[in-house]
Amino acid sequence: MKQSSRNYVGDFPTRSRYVADAIESDILSGVLAPQTRLKSTRALAAAFGVGTKVIVSAMDILEQRNLVIRHARQGVYVKTKEAKSGIRDVLLFAMDENAQESSFTLTMHGLLSFATIAGFDFFTRFVTVSPETHLERLGTELARLEKIGYPDCALIIPYQFQREHVERCLQLPYPVIFVGDFCDGDIPDLSYRRIASSPKDVIRCAVDFACRRGCESIVYIECEHAAQLSYNRQNLAELSRLGRKAGLEVSTWNVPGDTRDLQFTAETMLRNRQVRLRDRQLLLGARFDLTRLQQIAAPEVKVEILNWIRSQRFPTPRYIERDLRPFFFAICELIKRVVAGHAPERDIITVETEAKIYEATETT
Repeated sequence: MKQSSRNYVGDFPTRSRYVADAIESDILSGVLAPQTRLKSTRALAAAFGVGTKVIVSAMDILEQRNLVIRHARQGVYVKTKEAKSGIRDVLLFAMDENAQESSFTLTMHGLLSFATIAGFDFFTRFVTVSPETHLERLGTELARLEKIGYPDCALIIPYQFQREHVERCLQLPYPVIFVGDFCDGDIPDLSYRRIASSPKDVIRCAVDFACRRGCESIVYIECEHAAQLSYNRQNLAELSRLGRKAGLEVSTWNVPGDTRDLQFTAETMLRNRQVRLRDRQLLLGARFDLTRLQQIAAPEVKVEILNWIRSQRFPTPRYIERDLRPFFFAICELIKRVVAGHAPERDIITVETEAKIYEATETT
């Protein structure tokens, strides 16, 4: 057990989280193995330099995180790997360059507020990792997940997932549902469950907006790497199809370079006239500060801007927001079928949703 060498200064909730985080670190790293009995409340209070009430509150937090279990008059134990009956514990796992900032991950996490309605107890694990160590880190994280006990089901958001990633996840000793799309599309000879929301509502929103604003063309801005992913190619094909049907020219601007330098690269390309924008174009993107790109292109051109989603990094004066509640409840129904053994081994589901355009001044 890691001990604190000092008294922790902070309010009661902060100190409780500090203790909970320290014990969680020991559990996930394997220092505290499954079925290990934790020290007594008094012993932990002395080790961390806090009061016993802080320790009791920290145990509440760890119990909520599905890491420990209390046995009356026996103490608190690290949760074992026993499978539990019924539908209660569901893991939401995501691993990406900016997993905790991803709009989709944050939206999914926000939807967990509906968990009590659906009858689930969700706990989350978000990991930030570089593209170079993605596969190696996945193996490490999956090994850690096995140490904290068996959830009834795991929801895995497959950022950058290819076949090797999928195969590793399928080795987990509990049911897995992938939420989203794989890099290269579905894998015909593997059995897995995957559910995703259709992007058609977002694409229709963008095309309708371009028509209403009198645009003649749409420029979809994306980073070079992401543009090659299967689902992005499909989205672009649908955007082109609907755009042509509405009399719009659709083109792409694939910005090269590392994801951390995308904005700088795009701005440099505009300044150096490597890319030229025209009047009555709609700039559509998600990974860029479109307002700044518009300012760099102006006053020579007058363009409209529309963010594909609400960006967590950049100002989004106008963006498309989706009502993903039907998607979330479809996920819950799939979990129920999987845990009850009523879902096929290979089950690929696409859920239709609704989207609308918001101005930044609107309350969402």
